[in-house]
Amino acid sequence: MGQSKQFIFTNLDIDGSLSYLLLKWVTGQDIPYKCSSIFSIEKDFSDWYRANGEKYERVYILGIDVSECMNVINKDNVVVFAHKLPVKELSNAKIVTNENASTSMLIYKKFAEKVNLTESQKLLIVIADDIKKHTFDLPYSRELDMLYRASTGDRLMKFCIDFKTGFKGFTDKQKRLINFYKKSVDNVVGDLRVFKGTIPFKGETYNVISTFAEKYINEISDKLLQDYNCNVCFVVNIEKKRVSFRRSPDCDIDLSILADKIAYGGGFPYAASGTMGENFITITKLFKQIK
Repeated sequence: MGQSKQFIFTNLDIDGSLSYLLLKWVTGQDIPYKCSSIFSIEKDFSDWYRANGEKYERVYILGIDVSECMNVINKDNVVVFAHKLPVKELSNAKIVTNENASTSMLIYKKFAEKVNLTESQKLLIVIADDIKKHTFDLPYSRELDMLYRASTGDRLMKFCIDFKTGFKGFTDKQKRLINFYKKSVDNVVGDLRVFKGTIPFKGETYNVISTFAEKYINEISDKLLQDYNCNVCFVVNIEKKRVSFRRSPDCDIDLSILADKIAYGGGFPYAASGTMGENFITITKLFKQIK
């Protein structure tokens, strides 16, 4: 790919960071970027595009759900790569989406013939895909996810530096950080207040475990789902009035639909988020504290 003026909006998770790194590998360029999310992309994009958008040949939006602002991002120089979007095409912007692949995997498949990646680079893509799908079937998936979450500052840039040549195992420093993260999670889990209840959804009744926490959402959810043998976990952040939804590996409920129905949210079948509003409070007020 030749030199061109490009800009990237990317989701601030490991899949979004690898998606950015992948485009660096493809283009050979350090592309300017801004991290955004489903909750801020409309304003972030509008403010930036108004001042800068027409100066750029290509504007990429990576791993961000833009379904609520399609009219805003529908520009002829915009390309959206995102895991599972309800809209497959727009009149001007180009959309590349697939519910069975992470954003980084979508980008890799799109540009595979234009760049020769090493086995280490390909391994990083496969691990990130496993993390994004929340399957954690590969040996290094959980530890890499923990390492990313344990990072402070500019996570994207740190990730790009640490894994600029792909995944070749963890350094001793990274191993220490992962172990520290694990211990921190164990300490938080031990102090949690835990609530249990049921919710009816699409003709089925699901056992739900719920708690309050501000971080370690994935790890807390996995632990509670396993320990209490429940189908769904709600993790509530009181300060931000946000709710995170996770499900057990053997549960097939679509959490993106559930989050939309009870918390004005969205996401993916296996992981979603929303707002702690009246609907959510009404549904969960009958939950019983069990710890």
